[in-house]
Amino acid sequence: FSILTSATDQDIKTVTAARPDTLLYKGIGISWHHIRPSFKIPAFADFRVRKALQLAIDYQELADGFYGPGSNFTGPVFSGFAEAWNSDKIRTLPGYNKDTKAKDREEAAKLLAAAGYTNGDKLEFEIMHKPKADNRENALRLQAQLAKQFPGIKVTIKAPETAVFDKAQAGKDFQSISNDSTMAPDAVLEGYARWHSKGSRNYGGFENAEADAMLDKALGELDMKARQDILNQFQQKWVDEWMPHIQFYATPTRHFIQPNIGGFDKAMGPWDSGRGITHKTNLIYEV
Repeated sequence: FSILTSATDQDIKTVTAARPDTLLYKGIGISWHHIRPSFKIPAFADFRVRKALQLAIDYQELADGFYGPGSNFTGPVFSGFAEAWNSDKIRTLPGYNKDTKAKDREEAAKLLAAAGYTNGDKLEFEIMHKPKADNRENALRLQAQLAKQFPGIKVTIKAPETAVFDKAQAGKDFQSISNDSTMAPDAVLEGYARWHSKGSRNYGGFENAEADAMLDKALGELDMKARQDILNQFQQKWVDEWMPHIQFYATPTRHFIQPNIGGFDKAMGPWDSGRGITHKTNLIYEV
């Protein structure tokens, strides 16, 4: 059968105009976009700088810029988990809350000034992006947003080939990266991999004894309510005191499929995120 996955807003317009009978399935996937700073860079080792950038960004512009409407916001732990802050909660937080954006940007300017980078002066860093269109556009839009908010800032973009990017990320040899990641199968494992000092995907080099202790405790906790309480504390600290990287949005999933196929709604879901759909042929049939 014929299928088009990961359709952008323009893809949707093009396909529906050419084939109005085509079936379109929409949802939120299990991947999330972010910018990850390296703690080896002196400026990024300062929480005030990381927090200032987080407060200044227009997340809706980033989310809508490539995919169009339909993305969700996600927090320190992927918002699809029961123990995690959901998208509605994230939208109330400073930086993500559109109603407090002006105030948040004023606070961002104060934080940068306190860190020694008034108006962004003397703050220079490179964003290395994975060689995918959405990662590239996120990097470019972020570059433009920060230049507008902080005229003195100097952000450059680096676009290596996939092998070079992967080696630099794994070796923690970067200043900052624009990338997307796929959630782990468990909320605590998700946090451990990304934020524990021994985490396999803690590429930015974030280390915090309190964060490690919370994740270690949660890892051995089987009671869902207790796990949720630990991760709630973890997420609050993450936002208020740590900010090891900046979450952009959870990627929407859009799948076009030919009109004579049934059962696709049983194969498509947040567990798939566009991957492996064609392997679920036992759930798909011709009508």
